[in-house]
Amino acid sequence: STFFRLASLYTDSFLLISGMLTAYSLTKILKRGGRINVVKEYASRYLRIMPPLAILIIFCTFVLPLMGNGPLYNLVVTHHSDLCKRNWWKNLLFIHNWFGFGNMCLTHTHHIGIDTMLFWVAPFLVILIYKLRWRGVQVVLALAAVSTAMRYHIAIKYELSNFITFN
Repeated sequence: STFFRLASLYTDSFLLISGMLTAYSLTKILKRGGRINVVKEYASRYLRIMPPLAILIIFCTFVLPLMGNGPLYNLVVTHHSDLCKRNWWKNLLFIHNWFGFGNMCLTHTHHIGIDTMLFWVAPFLVILIYKLRWRGVQVVLALAAVSTAMRYHIAIKYELSNFITFN
């Protein structure tokens, strides 16, 4: 159970690696003397990620409920299938993590929504650092500090645990 309760640490690692790869690829474009075509980058990412996610949603919504049974099968699988029938569009727009886990279709894909939102700001931050160097780094560090302080404040205010509990 410890492995699953520490899932937030694995999500953080995923986001770190994704951010580093995004910064690397965007910096490579700038170093070659090119300009970052933000619309092209957004469209390319959407077209890479959305089709497999759509297939997963279709499978979990319409096929998985027919594949099994048991005392908890309907409680878990059918419940999530019903959530996906109502909220599938939120996943395909990558905004499903705005609405909380209780209404989320495929909760295990929450990191895709977070990563996509971070990708929306990544080109601007990379350009800022590339053009302004130290000032850009200061801005990014300030954003990171504010983000961390806000996360800490929310965790304290709502008495949130850093670990997922199953009770």
